[in-house]
Amino acid sequence: TVTFGSEGALGVVVVSSTATLTVLSITPPSYSCASCAYAAGEAAVDMGVVLRTDTSRAASSRFSFWTPPVISSIAMNQLGLQLAVTFDHATDRAGMTATDQSCAHVFVADAAFAKLSAITPAKCVWTTALTLNVMLGVGATLLPGDTLTLHATRVR
Repeated sequence: TVTFGSEGALGVVVVSSTATLTVLSITPPSYSCASCAYAAGEAAVDMGVVLRTDTSRAASSRFSFWTPPVISSIAMNQLGLQLAVTFDHATDRAGMTATDQSCAHVFVADAAFAKLSAITPAKCVWTTALTLNVMLGVGATLLPGDTLTLHATRVR
């Protein structure tokens, strides 16, 4: 039996087992709890594994559930050439490497996204796991009030 706090695992598969070691593939439950305490996007719970045939054989560890990062602020520089996008907790930088500057990794390609670029493409550069700098392309037409949409499955 595998539990995450008071919730059971969605799936448990025995990958391999010997007399001294058992390897499991575990699917945790979804974790959406409005009253749960998150700190910096993380809610840690106790994960327990108990052998059904011998409950004296058990193991436990801490497991973290993460909320998706949310934009906490966006500020345009004084020249109107760059946006500083700050998130509420550390991201995985949308999986981008230090040399990858494509804003398509971060934002959905819609009408507002098209306004980031015109003659030259906009560039997106992560300065930290919390901050994304968006350098607008030459001829960009993005205005205050335009809504850029984050790729929900890319920025984690």
